Amino acid sequence: MTQVSAVCAERQLEKSHQLTHAITQAQVAHFVPMVAEKINQGPSPVAVAEAVQSVLENEQAPIATPVGTEAEAFLPQAKALSPEDFEQHIKHTFNFA
Repeated sequence: MTQVSAVCAERQLEKSHQLTHAITQAQVAHFVPMVAEKINQGPSPVAVAEAVQSVLENEQAPIATPVGTEAEAFLPQAKALSPEDFEQHIKHTFNFA
């Protein structure tokens, strides 16, 4: 590799890093407020504790026990759709294409 092409490659790599950083910042700005809101409005810690207790006390209880409306809404879809279709559904639901 010549010195000129090495410099060009370094510049392209730097531009790629800058673009990746900008995309990551946009994703964080988009998702952090939504996640914080969902955490604050999420299932009650009591409901989660009760679900854990139920799993521990009942050998027949499934380990993956949905708690909260989001889990109850998304779990059937996750089972019904292919992983790729479910991912697209989630991206559409949260306005992230």
